[in-house]
Amino acid sequence: MRSRIRCLSMCFFISLLHISTLSVAQENSSMSIRERLDWENLRDCKPAVMTRCWYLFFGEGEHPNRKVYVADLKTHKDDADTNLVAVDVIVINESESSRAAIGNDFVFYTIQYQCGNAKMRELDAYAFEFTGKLERATMPTQWYSDYQQSWYGIAGKIACEDDVRLRPDTYNMVWVGSLFRPIDVVDIMRKYVWKQ
Repeated sequence: MRSRIRCLSMCFFISLLHISTLSVAQENSSMSIRERLDWENLRDCKPAVMTRCWYLFFGEGEHPNRKVYVADLKTHKDDADTNLVAVDVIVINESESSRAAIGNDFVFYTIQYQCGNAKMRELDAYAFEFTGKLERATMPTQWYSDYQQSWYGIAGKIACEDDVRLRPDTYNMVWVGSLFRPIDVVDIMRKYVWKQ
């Protein structure tokens, strides 16, 4: 377990150097991460058989004000309209950050995309504050079309492009785990990546 945690920490650090935008990784850097995971006998969660499949896909900021973005690659297609796809995303704030400036420990979003029309809206969102208070946003929001240049755009690629979900390592994403509860994903980041 400790070797897995060390590997996850190392992969996270390496990926932060490359994940400011979502682009196809160069073969050498992608292979070094993949080889390290294979050497540690770690395997990606298999979306077909796992309830959750969390991947780190974006990060920003510097200590003590970092944020990481983790998506569940188990997307949810709408039964009535297969063009509508939802993805769960956790935005985790570094806990050493100024609580007055950020307020939220982490936010759990369910974001829905109209894949054929390049539109998105937030279906649901919960903010867990540093004080322990839970705030639920009023949802759903209106449809937006100007989101591609932000982390919402990367989450949209996760929702709408099969290749991103089938080969996330090619897109500089780092596997976090198949944990069912989002709070467990946050705990992993706190304990083993940011060591808090």
